[in-house]
Amino acid sequence: MGNGLFWSTLTVVTLEAVPPAVRAQTSGATESLALAAPGVGYLIGGGLSELLSPAQVYLLAGGLGLCVVLSLGLALSRPARSRAATGSRRPAVTAVTSVPQGGVT
Repeated sequence: MGNGLFWSTLTVVTLEAVPPAVRAQTSGATESLALAAPGVGYLIGGGLSELLSPAQVYLLAGGLGLCVVLSLGLALSRPARSRAATGSRRPAVTAVTSVPQGGVT
C-alpha cells in the first residue's frame, strides 16, 4: 500500500512539473527507472555487503536515502518559491464560449 501511494504521488508530481508536450516521454522514463532501480540496488548492495559489514551497509543506505529525500524536498520547493515571488500560483484560466453553427442562437 505504501509503495502504491508513493508511486502514484511521484507520477502526479512529475507530470505536473513538466510541459504537456513531454509528459509521455517523462512518464516512460519514470517507469523505466522504477523497473531498473531494484536490480541496480541489488547489485550495488551485494557488492557493498562483500566489502563492508551488514550494519555498515544499512547505515550507508539510510544515510543516502535521507540525502535523496532532502535533495528532492529542496528541488521541489524551488518552483513553488519562484511562483510565489511572481504573485501567481496557477496559470490564468479563461472561459471558452461556444459559437453555434449555422447562425442559430
